Amino acid sequence: MTLPTTVYTAAALQEALATAAPGARIELAGGAFGILELARPGAPFPAGVTIAAADPFDPPRFTGVVLERVEGVVLEGLAVDWPALAAGPEIRLVEADGITLRGTAPQLQAAFADHSGVTVEPAAPDAAAPRAGHGPREADAASFTPLAEPQPAPAGAIRIEDAEGLARALAAAQGGEVLLLEGGQYGRLALQHGRMGQNAEFASEVVIRSADPDDPAVFDAVTLRGAANLSLEGVVVDYVYSPGDPHWTRAVSITDSRDIAIRDSVIDGDLARGTGSPADGLATGGGVQVRGAQRVTLEGNDIARFRTGVTLEESADLVMRGNALHHMRNDALDVHQVTGLLVEDNVFRDTFGLPGWTEHRDMIQVWTTGTTAPSRDVTIRGNLFDIGEGGFTQTIFMRNELVDKGLAGREMFYRDFVIEENVILNNHMHGINVGEIDGLLIRNNTLLETRGGPQSEPFEGALGRPSIGVAEDALNVVITGNATGGLRGFSGQPSWQVGGNAVLQPDDPSAPGFYGDSFVASTLGEAGLAVLPGGLVDRLGVGAAAEAPQGLVARFHVTAEPGEAALRVFDARHSLLDGAPPPAGTRYEWSFGDGSRAEGMVLRHAYAEGGAHDVVLTLRLPDGRRAEAGLPVEIAAPELWSFAEAGRGALDLGRGVALEVARAEVAPMLTAEEYEIAFAVAGRGAGELFRLQGSFSAQIDRSGRLVFRASDAAGEETRLVSGPGLADGARHEVALRYEAGRLELWVDGARAAAEEAGPLARDGAHDLTFGHPWGGANFDGRITGFALTQNASDFPERPETEVITPGAPAPETPETPATPPQSGTQPDPVPSPGIEPGMEPAPGSGPAPQPLPDLDEAALDALLLDFAAGRGFTAHGDAGPVDLGGPVAADGMALAPTGTAARVALEHVDDILGADSFAIDLAFTGEGHGDLFRRQGSLVVVVDSHGELRVRATSDDGTVTVLESEDAPVDDGLRHEMALRFDAGRLTLWLDGVLEDEARMDPLSQNGRHDLTFGHSWGGRNFDAVIDAFAIRSEAPAYAHAAHADEATEALLLCEMGCLAQAVPEQFFPLG
Repeated sequence: MTLPTTVYTAAALQEALATAAPGARIELAGGAFGILELARPGAPFPAGVTIAAADPFDPPRFTGVVLERVEGVVLEGLAVDWPALAAGPEIRLVEADGITLRGTAPQLQAAFADHSGVTVEPAAPDAAAPRAGHGPREADAASFTPLAEPQPAPAGAIRIEDAEGLARALAAAQGGEVLLLEGGQYGRLALQHGRMGQNAEFASEVVIRSADPDDPAVFDAVTLRGAANLSLEGVVVDYVYSPGDPHWTRAVSITDSRDIAIRDSVIDGDLARGTGSPADGLATGGGVQVRGAQRVTLEGNDIARFRTGVTLEESADLVMRGNALHHMRNDALDVHQVTGLLVEDNVFRDTFGLPGWTEHRDMIQVWTTGTTAPSRDVTIRGNLFDIGEGGFTQTIFMRNELVDKGLAGREMFYRDFVIEENVILNNHMHGINVGEIDGLLIRNNTLLETRGGPQSEPFEGALGRPSIGVAEDALNVVITGNATGGLRGFSGQPSWQVGGNAVLQPDDPSAPGFYGDSFVASTLGEAGLAVLPGGLVDRLGVGAAAEAPQGLVARFHVTAEPGEAALRVFDARHSLLDGAPPPAGTRYEWSFGDGSRAEGMVLRHAYAEGGAHDVVLTLRLPDGRRAEAGLPVEIAAPELWSFAEAGRGALDLGRGVALEVARAEVAPMLTAEEYEIAFAVAGRGAGELFRLQGSFSAQIDRSGRLVFRASDAAGEETRLVSGPGLADGARHEVALRYEAGRLELWVDGARAAAEEAGPLARDGAHDLTFGHPWGGANFDGRITGFALTQNASDFPERPETEVITPGAPAPETPETPATPPQSGTQPDPVPSPGIEPGMEPAPGSGPAPQPLPDLDEAALDALLLDFAAGRGFTAHGDAGPVDLGGPVAADGMALAPTGTAARVALEHVDDILGADSFAIDLAFTGEGHGDLFRRQGSLVVVVDSHGELRVRATSDDGTVTVLESEDAPVDDGLRHEMALRFDAGRLTLWLDGVLEDEARMDPLSQNGRHDLTFGHSWGGRNFDAVIDAFAIRSEAPAYAHAAHADEATEALLLCEMGCLAQAVPEQFFPLG
């Protein structure tokens, strides 16, 4: 999918042209761009490039056009500075053919009239009409209510054709008139009551309205002083910069006036030029200034391209509703010394200022400097603050300068502000920042970190995460129900109430509050942000409420699988048509960014390579309508860093640090469930090899043994030591391998040591160093072939896709379609079959199947699912047993070397997910090693390469608990019984009646929609086994194997002191 590039300055245009690919579309904001030159020295310009106005109503202007060795280029909606163009030399075509001029200025068409390779086309049907929100992001359109069609002329309306006619009508107006203006230029509208006998104080409302919004009346500026009862509707105020204009020049000025409204209009600024300063190419002037006024309303307007959008000062009873304020250089809205202000349902976005933090950019700024009274009675509600493609800004910034500088006391505290139901997508920590105030409610706002354009880059990490901060001296403060990057200022002040807020973060998927656990992935960072049903924000009821979007909206969520680094699950069930699920027959087409395509509502896709993959979902309705959503999906590559990547073959350690590798290059291995450090070493003596301080280190000791130390997040150190002989001068190959909680040291192809260990510690800021970083002795030798890899076994040889839920087929009788869910609801999952048969086992001559021990009445009541040889699977629910079918061979269900032997739909087993108690029993016979069964993301049971059972259980917070049998191999071809019991926060593993392992853990994770599978779902190795019995129960009775019944019962009934439920996570603060 090729997306248009939008540029705002001549320099940015030159950069875009230099890198344009064939077929590219470059959209230009309004303003002066100099000469348009399409030429590349020594090479043809790419074919099929389109250069177009981002907004045809506000076209880019050029002083010349040069086309050299150009073919198939489209120039669309461009304007020219005709006096400069008429000079002639700047028009040049050399070897240019197939040029299309579409909707361009007549002067440009005339200049190319004699060239046979140029075709002139009219503008697209909708290109000429101005629209509210005419910047690059169309998503703002829903925020405005511009006049969509000509309104019927009210009785007594007065038709106006020009500026002189308007002046006469206003001079005669008494109140109640509607003045309908034909399209065209009306110059400057200036009304000053009492000046030269002028009347601007009407007894009742006078309306100045464009007769046709598709052909609006255009003013150069509007100045009202001492006016009353005047409204402007559907007009354009178009400020054009003139050299020498000061930056405070206003397009609209309302002073000492009352009962004024501007609705459904465009107030458009301009870019400075010719100043010889960095301000060239940046927005200048002011959009709207309201001063000393009462009852002023700005509603449904598009206000763009000013240094400052709107300034409200020393005024009362103001309303700003449903406006778009965008492409400002500095502030979008400034407020000081106002009483009674409603800022509601506006869109603030795309600020483009000087690079870096040389200017104080804010979307809303409130201040007290230079004032004599504080602002009070202000509500900021339901607005979208979106960094868009612009640079970082402070969002709602309310410093109280007079108070915090000690120049005033409580008399200058702001009074009675409400900030609620706003969405903030920005890259600066000052999301909502309030100074000294008395009476503040901050409620149900969503503040998320997102990247904008290049100017957003300086702020990273916590500094770039919008949060809520209030001055510690503030009084009567309530902060509740917010989803935010943090809270600052509260330290137990008695007049404050702080609680019920969720603290979120975008960096660590395994940590609480991760964005991806709360919001639909494809909407993150977008104006159409959607809360994930069942996610943290949804469950806690925090953040801004979202209305269901209208029209066809493609949206999808992406989830990672614990223990499967290459795998992602893509879920399009969040897509909507007019707030409800799309109809049956909708096609869900995916492009995964690695050359793979597939169709289905929910899919698993395993990538063969790491990197950023641009995933695109295309929805196609049965009636032909379509919509798209895209998201870059980052897959951490197995190869993290190596000598080969660094262009190095070998490293002589010598003294001190011989090589330093940035921590960011190796940090992913600190969260990996599997990693390997491989290298070869040759030399003599003893000393340091390498280390990542705080996580791992490697040395050769005086006995010639390699000593590897690994520290986990709990501070526990695992120490592996090889045998002697590595300091003999010969080359030795070393590998350190970590997988499923086990760390192994291999030397020259043989395992030298192994210990249980946790994942590596992630804290700290140290880099990877070769050689001792603090002057200690180094090993006197050479390291070669060093390489770090992670999760390598998770990556298939080629991409693999599995359809979990296909799109619902179109109904056979479209005359009676199924009733869709109610508006605003999420679609229910399409039911998958109870069992997907895999390879049916051939009859074998193994041991005769034996049933698991009989269940008493209570256990039968808790039975959810069971399998028996010769019978298949049976689900047990409120309606009684249901035969699910499945493998029915007499000796049981055979697992082939790879693939899935059977699949049980999640609905039959999901009662154990998140449950406080469950029991799983399994009887099997087998050899080799590999998967037995799994519910991906919650519970995986395998037989490892030593023949031991290994259970990996995952809790909702991502914590992985591993249980293993010890010296009890099950790969001996004999029948074994395994039992898992979970109760009172304690998971136990039993094998043939013996308690093998146990651990404390939280209930199983409920994340994901994966089914229960027998055999590896994505082509991994299976245990070569026949399963003859299996059962899942929703309660965990004592495991009673015949040989150890009393011992087992007693062990499971014991629970030492301290079996307490975990406290509420710190990320959620109860209100109190």
